[in-house]
Amino acid sequence: DEQLPGSSLKVRARMAYLGGTSMIKAGDFIDASTNQVLVKGLIQDVNINIDTRRPKAIPDWLRTHCPHLTSRPRPATVDAFEKPSSAKSFTFMVTVLPSDIDGNNHTNQG
Repeated sequence: DEQLPGSSLKVRARMAYLGGTSMIKAGDFIDASTNQVLVKGLIQDVNINIDTRRPKAIPDWLRTHCPHLTSRPRPATVDAFEKPSSAKSFTFMVTVLPSDIDGNNHTNQG
């Protein structure tokens, strides 16, 4: 079977950093036939107290289990990037209605 470029992906996910109240996870989508990284991403999760809605310390058991993640420099979660000249892109303007915004000014995903 011949494998066509882009027909099979490898996904790599990992914990990249563990802070005092947050953690950063990293992931990549890789073209399995060429090993070219197609998409890279970082997600920052903040541990919160559900009652106060304020940041809460990461549990000691997790920090003890992953000390290598607490000693690393914190990765930047937003990097500047240049759009490749060969990339096809488009813009789609959206108006969010007040009925689609919750009490915390979050938009609905549906």
